[in-house]
Amino acid sequence: MITHYRYDYEEYGSNGRLYLREFITVKKTPKGSWVVEHPYGDKQRFILDQGTKRFAYPDTDLALKSLIKRKKRQIAILTYQLEDAKHALELALEQESVK
Repeated sequence: MITHYRYDYEEYGSNGRLYLREFITVKKTPKGSWVVEHPYGDKQRFILDQGTKRFAYPDTDLALKSLIKRKKRQIAILTYQLEDAKHALELALEQESVK
């Protein structure tokens, strides 16, 4: 029985798609669950029952919200890196014009 879900994004050239990964609990502990991806997974992962940042969630709505949050964070990080690279290029071009 499927117990946890995680949305991920896969890129195909200039296009991409969202896909839903499904997990089955193989062992339950007082703090969480050991899960394996359904139907082909062999790597077990531990997922806490409580917590704000989990690998997978017990319902698809929470899994989708998690993907949105992860992608917003990724955009923020990459935006900072882009601005940093632009600034470094600007400094290098200024240095080049001084010589």
